[in-house]
This record gives sequence, structure tokens and C-alpha cells, in this order.
Amino acid sequence: MKTAARDSLAPLRIPAFRRQFTAQAISMLGSTLSPVALSLGVLDATGSPAVLGVVLAASSVPTVVMLLVGGVWADRLPRHKVMTASNLICAVTQAALAVMLITGTFSAEAAVPLQILYGTAMAFFLPSTGALTAQTVPKELLQKANALLSLTTSLSASLGPLLAGLLVVASSAGWALLLDGVTFAVAAMCLRRLRVGPPPPATERSSFAGQLAEGFREVAGRAWVWSSIVAFMFTHLCGAVLFVLGPATLAGSDQGVLTWSAVVAGLGVGQAAGDLAALRLTPRRPIVTARLVELLAVPLFVAFVLDAPLPVLLAAAVAGGLAVTLPDSLWFTALQQQLSPHVLARVSSYDWMGSFALRPIGYALAGTLGAHAGVPAVLAVAAGTLVLTRLAGLTLPSVWAVRALAAPPPAGDREPACESS
Repeated sequence: MKTAARDSLAPLRIPAFRRQFTAQAISMLGSTLSPVALSLGVLDATGSPAVLGVVLAASSVPTVVMLLVGGVWADRLPRHKVMTASNLICAVTQAALAVMLITGTFSAEAAVPLQILYGTAMAFFLPSTGALTAQTVPKELLQKANALLSLTTSLSASLGPLLAGLLVVASSAGWALLLDGVTFAVAAMCLRRLRVGPPPPATERSSFAGQLAEGFREVAGRAWVWSSIVAFMFTHLCGAVLFVLGPATLAGSDQGVLTWSAVVAGLGVGQAAGDLAALRLTPRRPIVTARLVELLAVPLFVAFVLDAPLPVLLAAAVAGGLAVTLPDSLWFTALQQQLSPHVLARVSSYDWMGSFALRPIGYALAGTLGAHAGVPAVLAVAAGTLVLTRLAGLTLPSVWAVRALAAPPPAGDREPACESS
């Protein structure tokens, strides 16, 4: 048991990855404070849900629009420096919002540009993360490294909103946002001291458009890559529908709020379980395994369609959480192991953009579709969509052709991928 635990934590013995892990763990905890704190703070300051919607959209839209740009620059520049700059920008924007809320000087006119800057910084940060991991650990440890990084997200998603609520009750939303800003600054300090090897070699420095096109060719030329991105697009679309219509189906019951909270908590438990599974399991065909495990998201939709009792909903929620994180670790690892390092951030940017692209549509249309076609019918269609996209992906030979690397050698026989100071 102890040996298995040591092997699971092997990436943390590499100094560069340890700094990357520490930076993400700190910043992710702060980032999970932000949605609760910002929403409560803006509503308290303005009393207007419309203003809140504008403020939230001001960060999400630039992230989607600028992701491909961020991917190109993350392949041109040292990734940890791109992430450091992004964290510093986020620290400033969150601190500025916090000061406005604490001092009672909040205004949408000032908040929207800050949120645009925040969303743009995230567009540069996100494609850099997986590409940096490919530089901080050897290929055979990538799945464990991805699972450990994902675990910080899963645990933060469980603890952060609760901590944000306590801070808002005890003080104000502004102080919770200020803490978020501080975590970004600390993460930037960790990343600034990270040392990795030389940047991955590029074939030939071309124009921005040329590099963007090269990233697209890398995606389009691999059926297992583009089919996965398409599947993720529909995952996020259906997930957005569930997060609108799921609580709507419970709204009329006496314990509706508690039931939905328990479902969300169950998803968090499942996500952590998926991360732990990714630390121990190395399937020979990672993309095939990912597509099959993603089918575990379907029972939660079906449970809502059938108005299942709470124990069934909770079991389905745990399975649904596992259907997110275990496949994610397998997917990120496959990208890092199979693709050339110098295009990894650009391919990741297409991945992130695909994941985000349909989510706003799901949020916007779920209520209208539910009102016209009926909530059970819409959730049933969403469940069928998840099944069809996964089965369609399994028909592609290249999905079956992707193989995991052999198991890593014992830790004592392996040299660290890089050093940090």
C-alpha cells in the first residue's frame, strides 16, 4: 500500500513539477472562491441580476475569443512565464474588484474592463498548463502528474465555495475576492522560480496565422483528437442543460435545494474518485477507455428523467463526477505523449475552445426548450446525445490505435526531467 502511494506521488519528487503543483493548488483554491464571492458582491452592490450577467459575460467571452491566440503565444514563449504573467494580471484584476466592493465604490463601468482583462489572461493561461506539464515530468509519469493537478481542482471545487460563503458571512464578498487575488500572486511567485529545460524546438518560425494553421492541421489530421474535441463540445452543452434543468425539476419539492446541493456534492466526490483512479490505472488504450468511462455521465440524466429517489441520484452523481476527471487525465496524457511538444499548447487551445464553445448555448436555451418540449424530454435527448457521440468516436480506428506508454521504471532508476531553484 505504501509503495503504491509513493508511486502515485512520484511526480512530486521532481522539483519543477512540485512548484507547478503548488502554484495550481494555491490558485485553484482562490479561483473557486471567486464565482460565489463575485456573484454575491455584485448583487449586493447593485441589486441587479442583469448587471451581474454582464460582468460574468465580460470574463467568459474574451476567454473563448482569445484562446487560439493564447495557444500560439504559449508555443512561442516559455510556458511558465506566460502562466506567471497571466497569474499576475488576474491578481491585479481581482484585487481591484475587491477594493471596489470593500470601499463601496463598485461600478459596472470599471468592473467590465477588469473582467475582460481577467478573461483574456485566462485565455493565455489555460493552453499553457498541459504544455508545461509535458516539460516538467517525463512522459511515463504524465498521467500521474495530470491526475494530481486535477485533484487540486476537484478538492478546491468542494472546499472553495464553502470557504467563500463563510468569508462573505463573516466579512464581505470583497475580502473573499481579495484572497483570490492573493492566491494568484503567490502562484505567480511559485511559477516565476520554476526552471525547465530549453523550450521545445519549432520546425520553422512562421507568421502568427501560419502557426495557428499548423495547430489546426495537427487537430484535423488526427481523428482521435478532433473526435474527442467534438465529444467534449457536446459534453459541455449537455452539462449546461443539466445544470439548468436539474435544479428546475427539484424546485417544487420540499427538499429541492438540499437535494440539488447533495447532487453537486456527489459530483465532487466522483471527480475526486476519478483523480485517484487515474493515479493507479494505466489502461493500454487510453482514448477508448476515456470514451467508455464518459458513458457513466448518462445515468445522472436518466435519474432526473425518471424522478429517481435521492440515493439513486447520489450514486449517479458520483458516477458522473468520475466520468469527468478520469477521462480528462487520460486525454491530457495522450496529447502530451503523442503530439510534438512545439504544437502542444496550440492543440490545447483548440481543445479548450471546443469545450467552452457550446456551453453558453446550453445555458441560454435549456430553459426555453424545457418549457416547450418538457424537462424530461430535453434531458433524455441530452443523455442520448452523450451516448451517440461516444459510440461514434469508438468507430474510428485511430481512437483504438492510441496506446499508453509502458509503466515507468522504479523511482530510484529515473532522473528528474528538470531542476528548479
